[in-house]
Parts: sequence; C-alpha cells; structure tokens
Amino acid sequence: GHVTESPFERNHLALMQDLADRAAMALDNAGLYAERVRVAQTLQRSLLPEVLPQMDGIALASAYHPVGAGNEVGGDFYDAFQIGSGCWLIVGDVCGKGPEAAAITALVRHSVRALAFTEEDPGRVLRAVNRVMLSHELYGRFATAVLARIDLSGGRQAVTIASAGHPPPVILDPRRGAFCPQVGGVLLGVIDEIEPESQRVALGRGAMVLLYTDGLLEAGAPRRGLSPEQLCELLEREHPSSPAAAVDSLDRLARAQGAGTLRDDIAILAALVDSP
Repeated sequence: GHVTESPFERNHLALMQDLADRAAMALDNAGLYAERVRVAQTLQRSLLPEVLPQMDGIALASAYHPVGAGNEVGGDFYDAFQIGSGCWLIVGDVCGKGPEAAAITALVRHSVRALAFTEEDPGRVLRAVNRVMLSHELYGRFATAVLARIDLSGGRQAVTIASAGHPPPVILDPRRGAFCPQVGGVLLGVIDEIEPESQRVALGRGAMVLLYTDGLLEAGAPRRGLSPEQLCELLEREHPSSPAAAVDSLDRLARAQGAGTLRDDIAILAALVDSP
C-alpha cells in the first residue's frame, strides 16, 4: 500500500541534507585554506636562500621566524651570496605581508644580487635599489634594509656596511668587543634620491657580523623593548663561539622577551670571519 511520508521524516531528511551541505562546504573551505597555506609557504621559501653558501674563510648561520596566519607571507627576508672575494649579506623588512609584500621582497633581493656584480659599495647598491623600487607601482609600500660586504682580499679583512632605515648590525670583535657601527639612512621606496653612507670596519680573525630585523628588538614591546646597544651587551656577555651559537642566543633572547611568543617576524643572519 501507499506509505505517507510523515512531517517528522521530511524534517529529518531536510536536516540531514543541511548537515551534509555544511560538511561539504567545510571540507571545501579546509581544502582551499590548506592550498593557500601551501602556496604561501612555497612563496616564502622562494624568497629566502634554500641553503647558505659555503665560503672559504667565512662561516654563516641564519634564523627566520614568520609570525601570523599560515597563509600570510612574512615581510622579513635575508640573503647571503659571494661575488669574487666579497661575501654579501642583506637583511630587510618590507612593509606589510602577503603577495604584495612578497613582490617587493623579490624585487629588493634580486636587485641587490644583480647590482652587486658591478658595484662593490653597499651604499651605492642601496641607492640604486631605491631607484628600481620607485620605477615600479608599489602603492605606497616601502622597505628597510641593511647591506654588508665582507672583503677578505689582500689579507686585510673588513666589512663595509650601509643601511636604509634599518637597525644597525652588531659586530663582535675579539679585540674591540661588541659594538654597533653608526649607519643610518632613509627608507627604500619613499623619496627620489637617497644617499646611504657606507662605513668600513676592519675585522680581526674570529670577528662576527650579525644582521637582524626589528622584530628582534620589539619582541618584548611595549614593556621590554631592546636597543641595539643592549644586544651588544648581551652578546658580549655570552661571547658566542660560532654564528650558530650567536643566532641561538638572539633567538632565545627574543622568546624570553616575548614570554614565549613573538610579536613580529624575525630574521637573523650571522657571519664569522675565520680566515687567518
């Protein structure tokens, strides 16, 4: 005989259909989010060196900690490469996060690499990078950077440093202790012409150069912000024997200042001169 569907059964089926639709939507969203995270992580890796280069007379170490949602590309970056007798180091911070920041990061990083083939002075390289940035439509975005060139030629080791609105590096020297070269400069991508001044510092064997982004200084802000001079004091007390140990010291400091969590992206790059 004919079976009449009860209102209860109709409501039950409608509820089950609604739940099935919601589950399908949740799965779709989870898949999309996972794909966005994968794309972001792939893009992030493409903006950083896969491995640090092996260089005669120089040992390198680095750390990078992006902060934020998994589908956001951080604005901090670093790079190290060798051209001739020079080892180039750069650490920078691009305004914002996401694809737009990633595009500027790639522009700055690859412009530095290209310009370093014909220009040995870091200040003039940053000046040219600023021109490159201004030739693109960046919609008000800017970047800070510190650029260093370690020269081991002729038995007289030295580092030449220039900055564009970025915190100064720390130099650990067995003879002079820890200090911050007084380098300043205007942000990249803001005004038509900048004139970053390069400072040359002699390096003894065992000297270390450390570059970092301001996320390290602001890890404990607003209560416990750090100054570059306080970083010098910490590193002088700990006296790290290797670039990896120095990076580890700064890593631990940032997490201690932030009570275990980081407020902003952090990039750290350390180079030890170990040639005779």
